[in-house]
This record gives sequence, C-alpha cells and structure tokens, in this order.
Amino acid sequence: MNKTKSICGLKKGIIGLFALSIFLLSGCIDVRFSKVNLDDYEKNEYSSSTSVNNILVDERNLAVEILSSDAPNVTVSYYNAKDKSEYYEISERGGYLEIIKHENHKPFVLTGLSKIDLKLKVYVPNSFEGDLEINSTNGKINIENVKPDNVNIETSNGLIIIKSAAANNLDINSDNGAIKIGDSNIANAKIKTKNGGISFDRNVSFENLEIKSSNGLVEFDDSVINQSLLCELGNGAVKGTLKGDSSEYTIISDSKNGTNRLGSQKGGDKTIEVHTENGAIGLKFN
Repeated sequence: MNKTKSICGLKKGIIGLFALSIFLLSGCIDVRFSKVNLDDYEKNEYSSSTSVNNILVDERNLAVEILSSDAPNVTVSYYNAKDKSEYYEISERGGYLEIIKHENHKPFVLTGLSKIDLKLKVYVPNSFEGDLEINSTNGKINIENVKPDNVNIETSNGLIIIKSAAANNLDINSDNGAIKIGDSNIANAKIKTKNGGISFDRNVSFENLEIKSSNGLVEFDDSVINQSLLCELGNGAVKGTLKGDSSEYTIISDSKNGTNRLGSQKGGDKTIEVHTENGAIGLKFN
C-alpha cells in the first residue's frame, strides 16, 4: 500500500513539473534570470520640503536604506526602468511623504537577482523625529544613524539591520529573514517573525522588548533591558548575556523540550519572561 502511494506521488510530481515547464515555455509567466543591465535604468533624485513628519516606503524586491543627512529635507535616491516596467511614485502632502514602487511585470516575475546596485536610498535629516513605515516583499532593509519617533517594518523575505538608531517605538513583522539590531537605544520594541534569527549586538538598550518567533535563534550580547523582556518561541533557542544584576529582575522561564539555565525567581520590579516549545534557554547576566 505504501509503495503504491509512493509511486502515485512520484507520478503526480513528474506530471506537475511537466505542466509547469509547458506553462513557462508558453510565455504565461515572465521569468528572468539574466543579470540586470544598469543601462536599462535611470537614476533619479527627489528632494522634499522641509516639513516632512511621516515617511512611507513601499518597495518590492530591492534593498532599502534609511540613512541620516545634514540636509534640512528628505532626499530620495532611486532608479526607474527606462521602459517603465519599474518606477517609483513619490508624493508629498501635509507633511506625509510616500515612496511607492510600481512594477508592470507579468505575474510571478523572478526579478531582483542581480540588482545590488539598484538600492532605494532615503536620506533623512539628523533632526527627523517623525514616523517611519517600511513595507517590503523581498530585499534587505538597512536603517542606520537615525532617530525617528515610531518605526514600523513589514517584510516577507529579507534581512533587517538597525544600527546606531534611536526610537520610542519599534514594530517589526517578518515572515522570513534575520533581524539584527546593534548600537541602538529603543524604548518599546515588538518583534514578530516566523522564520529567522534575531540578534542584538553590544550597546543595545530597551525599556520594554517583546519577541514572538516560530523558528529561529534569539541571541543577546550584553544587551540592556531596563524594564521588561517577554520572549515566546516555538522552535528556537534563547542565549547570550544581559547587562545587570539578576536580583533586579523577577524571572519566569520554561521550556517544554529543552534545557533551561535561566530558571525562575522573585526579584525586583523589572521582569523577564521567556517561554520556548522546543529550544534551550541559556540566557545569563553579565
């Protein structure tokens, strides 16, 4: 019976691959694997007014960089395809700046394979303390040396790096892709991911940090939790070091299937709560 099912499954797989090949060859799906020719793109630059309080970036496949600038306004460096198959729509109204990517490819286009040079770069003034929202499908997101009030990041696939930044509120929602935060001061952070590791380098401090992850390692490196940490993991370990004395914290931790070296204790007003389904808890204080 099992052998019969295996043979049937193999036949179905072969038939499926054959059908997909016919579909591709028929031109129903535009699939491109060739290296991008930069001559097909035109570099552009946009300068905003000096009254921008909120920035929205909606990108598909390219890397997004949010960087600081000495200029008094927001500057956007971007590339549009000369054949209009990819272009940005940038609008500004009432202090709200929108940067929207449009792509006119046929469905299921596999692009962005060699577009390292085609980054979207947004330079914000050093004095910018407004809201920043980034929506991305595929592509690295890099935020460096800025201090917005609220940061909201939604991405399906792509590495997220936050470095030398400050924010009152940080909200990250990611399906797949690692998240790295270093040398930053964030009051309240909520990080939710399905697949991907989360790491905090040295000189990172939070007032309140909440992490929910289905799969992936969470790692701290002498990070500071000034008030509370809540970490809920499905499959993945928690390890590393936190700065401070463990006696300052009330700790609740448990792992259904994994070693737990953190334990639980009644301590100070600060709280640490760590729960894992499958994964060790090796968090220590330094």
